[in-house]
Amino acid sequence: MGLGSKGLVKKGMMGLGEMGFNTGGGAINWFPGHMAAATRAIRDRLKLADFVIEVRDARIPLSSANQDLQPQLRAKRSLIVLNKKDLANTNIMQKWTRFFESSKQDCLPINAHSRSSVSKLLDLVEYKLKEAISREPTLLVMVVGVPNVGKSALINNIHRIASSRFPGKRQSTLKNDSGRVSFIVQGKMKRATVGPLPGVTQDIAGFKIAHQPSIYVLDTPGVLVPSIPDIETGLKLALAGSIKDSVVGEDRIAQYLLAVLNSRGTPFHWKYSNTRRMEGIQYEAEGKIGYSLKNLRPNRRKVPNKSDVLYIEDMVTEVQRALYSTLSEFNGNPEDESDLEILIEQQFEALQTALKIPNKGSEARLMVSKKFLTLFRSGKLGTFILDDVPDDNPPTVKMAEGSSDYYGDQRLKENNNSGSAAGAGKYLVWEDITVAAANLKNGATSRKLLNGISGYAEPDRMMALMGPSGSGKSTLLDALAGRLPANVKVSGDVVLNGNKRSRNCTDISYVTQEDFFLGSLTVRETLTYSAHIRLPCKMTKEEKNKVVENTITKMGLQDCAGSNIGNWHLRGLSNGEKRRLSICIEILTQPHVLLLDEPTSGLDSSSSFFVIWALRNIACDGRIVICSIHQPSIDVFNLFNDLLLLAGGETVYFGEAKMAIKFFTDAGFPCPTQKNPPDHFLRCISSDFDKVLAALMLSQRINCASTDSLISQKNLTTDEIKGKLINAYKSSAFSTDARKRIREILLTERPAEPSNKGSSAIWWKQLCTLISRSSINMSRDIGYYWLRSVFYILIAVSAGSFFFHIGTNNQAIVARGKCDGFIYGLMICLSIGGIPFVIEELKVFRQERLGGHYGEALFVLSNFLSSLPFVVAMAFSSGTILYNMVKFHSGFSHYLYFCINLFCCIAVTEGTALIVAAVVPNLLMGIGAAAGITVFMMMPSLLFRRLIDLPKIFWRYPMSYLSYAAWSIQGQYKNDMIGLEFDPLVAGDPKLKGEDVLLHLYGISPDVSKWWDLAALACLLLCVRIIFYLVLKYKERASLSIQRLYAKATFQHHPKRDSLKKEQFVSNSKRHRTLNSLSSQEGLGSPLP
Repeated sequence: MGLGSKGLVKKGMMGLGEMGFNTGGGAINWFPGHMAAATRAIRDRLKLADFVIEVRDARIPLSSANQDLQPQLRAKRSLIVLNKKDLANTNIMQKWTRFFESSKQDCLPINAHSRSSVSKLLDLVEYKLKEAISREPTLLVMVVGVPNVGKSALINNIHRIASSRFPGKRQSTLKNDSGRVSFIVQGKMKRATVGPLPGVTQDIAGFKIAHQPSIYVLDTPGVLVPSIPDIETGLKLALAGSIKDSVVGEDRIAQYLLAVLNSRGTPFHWKYSNTRRMEGIQYEAEGKIGYSLKNLRPNRRKVPNKSDVLYIEDMVTEVQRALYSTLSEFNGNPEDESDLEILIEQQFEALQTALKIPNKGSEARLMVSKKFLTLFRSGKLGTFILDDVPDDNPPTVKMAEGSSDYYGDQRLKENNNSGSAAGAGKYLVWEDITVAAANLKNGATSRKLLNGISGYAEPDRMMALMGPSGSGKSTLLDALAGRLPANVKVSGDVVLNGNKRSRNCTDISYVTQEDFFLGSLTVRETLTYSAHIRLPCKMTKEEKNKVVENTITKMGLQDCAGSNIGNWHLRGLSNGEKRRLSICIEILTQPHVLLLDEPTSGLDSSSSFFVIWALRNIACDGRIVICSIHQPSIDVFNLFNDLLLLAGGETVYFGEAKMAIKFFTDAGFPCPTQKNPPDHFLRCISSDFDKVLAALMLSQRINCASTDSLISQKNLTTDEIKGKLINAYKSSAFSTDARKRIREILLTERPAEPSNKGSSAIWWKQLCTLISRSSINMSRDIGYYWLRSVFYILIAVSAGSFFFHIGTNNQAIVARGKCDGFIYGLMICLSIGGIPFVIEELKVFRQERLGGHYGEALFVLSNFLSSLPFVVAMAFSSGTILYNMVKFHSGFSHYLYFCINLFCCIAVTEGTALIVAAVVPNLLMGIGAAAGITVFMMMPSLLFRRLIDLPKIFWRYPMSYLSYAAWSIQGQYKNDMIGLEFDPLVAGDPKLKGEDVLLHLYGISPDVSKWWDLAALACLLLCVRIIFYLVLKYKERASLSIQRLYAKATFQHHPKRDSLKKEQFVSNSKRHRTLNSLSSQEGLGSPLP
């Protein structure tokens, strides 16, 4: 996008309607005779109306208002309905909605052809009339608006809904004061005439939508003001179809549309919205029938033929390609009036070719204009809003009844509190940030990862952090987010809105380089659960769901909102969609500052552009967006407002992104023609280029002539170039201006930050949300419990058939012991299979804990409660099968003990697997560690030796007491043996009692109740959960303490400064400190300056 186009996008349309290329200029007037009579009748009816629905075109929310009727409308209870929201840009529509609400005008975007959308409108109208209903037996609602905004379509849909509510009513008639007949339809009604041309409805008609009390709706003709003095307003009305094309001229309207598209740089966006087609893929056009304007108009009664749809898409793509090509190849300045005229003429010729219209002089231009306007009005070219939201929004907010915008109200209050000389919004400043880390190599001193980095970020702007690997990009982001590890020392200040970053600050969100999700959940479910965890408890469920839907729309995830994210067995989102979902999760809380570490990593050029474009839209909402990025394309780079270029922890350049080329040119390293500027910047400061070139030249795969001619001519190494650029920046005007701006921001007096107490959900609601989310994930992921349940049942059936009806003969004594050992041994081993899925859930937990949203206790408790039904089901299903097939000791109490004992054993094993997964997050190492622990637990479990025969040291004390297998098998032996009598070994001898078998064969005292064994097992279950909690809470602290001790010794060689602080940045939460960074520490390889 050119600089002029970007300027116009920021400023809005600047009088395009008055440009000289609009032939036939002057005021646009269209006020046929019926409008005068209709205007008088509408004014008379407004005096009697109890409520007014003013329908406007969502594409021109301001221009489609009838200014002559506004004084009367403001005096009434009214509602502004923005129809055709499916043709309007969603993000800008939200801004318009907030504008009207802040102007104390209730507003509701709808689609008149959508039954659900109209139903919401009716519900809102009835709610608005709730107070009047108690006083008046009959109420009158009027529908007014300019022509062709969809009043008749709205009326027809309202009537269909009303007819279903009140069937079988009779029709009555009424006469108005002007003599025209108005019919109140209570039953079957003749449909209002709907057409593509304005001015079709010329009479006032009404019908009943409710009774007891009676509510009547009046449909009115569309009326304009007698004279439209503003040319641009008239052109917008004509472009939207509210004025007949013949009045203004199709050619003139098409010229205005092209001027709007060029000024906003829309053709550049089309290049990426149709990437697959715009990259040169051609479609055969032979044998296709001629195209008609009728094919473009939506036919709701007939399903379109697939070939026709593809043909329309091909034609739209050709139109977009033609406009993009002409604008990108145009050498003039689109801001200049004469140059814009030349560009539009070139685009008309390109459109004629794209639309395959034969050359017939003026007729060809007319056909081009008609087809082009039809593509726009039917929404084929995309969604647009032509009116710009006024900047001078009123300072107070009044929400429409029945609707809410929690964050809109909060943002407005904050902007009122933070207005200052430095401008509205919050500013982020970092001054002299120095980060030093201990070098873990023997004999090495500490290293500076960042060295005196200073800068600032402003709202409505997006900043790129660029630099080679190891330059300190991620380290700087970690410092700004307060996520630096404890084994580094930090000096300098991070200031947000004039206040040092507090430990409970929730205004900064950090999107790390990795994506962590529960793959079985859908996009909408993931965001909904995150919203219920993160958003304040004062928000209602409806408000939170509204925030979720707005976030999905803002990031362009509507098409995949109901799709699973994807895991090992579910096909899910693409990498680009996952990146946008990660951003969605972080912007749910509407943070003032959004930090992102390599958001385009692993994405293709198209997906990268979409992600950065979405971030640009977030920044335009008054937020600060800072993201590190590696070698962006020129189109992606042009989306950034500011650039911070790092090398070896030093600032190479800080300032506007578009001025970086000038800086490098002034420093003696201009960007070569036809070379991507970001590539040139990195080529100048990345030492890796020298190493690669040296290796290639040594292997004779490349010669000096093929290297960068500019760098080779200077005969300098990259380190020398980097040093020159760093020194050039320090002495440049860019550095001086940056320091000056930082001083201005820091010296500006700003109010203290409001308390963030209650900024997230209360703990028990978070617990319920975590339980629900985890339960759904466990139930959908077949590998979590379902697959293991199948194996448990198969093992139960196998063991039951193998030991079927084991009986009480003397051979059954040993067989029963082996059966118990086989069952518990395999059940314990199978629990290891849950480690891969536990690791996935732990990654999500760590991500959310680093954000300070909840702590370890809630996660441990929610994990246990959510897994409880599945473990109980596995234990009781397999236990029931085994108990009945093997015929253990009969009796309900014995059966219940067997199942509970099996449940406790599996639950303890599950807890042990959780501990292993938390300590050893690597999958293969975790499975190996869990298997080793299982072996140690099985060895003192009566399967191999009696407990009394075990060596006293280690195996008897303490291993036999710590072995959950020993307690569970010992309890089952007692449960099965005590009370049974077995056949004697010698015929004629008395029967063997189970108690004697326990005592002499297994060395187990029958005097100790089996319930003590079960109680010991329950205590082990509680202990493993407590240990799991402690591991989560203190594992990283313990490892960092060791690093900190080493760092303390290493830092003795580092010169200390008074401003050097040990822990400058802390977590968002008072309860849960940030322990480690999720992002990779790129700066760890940075050399000392």
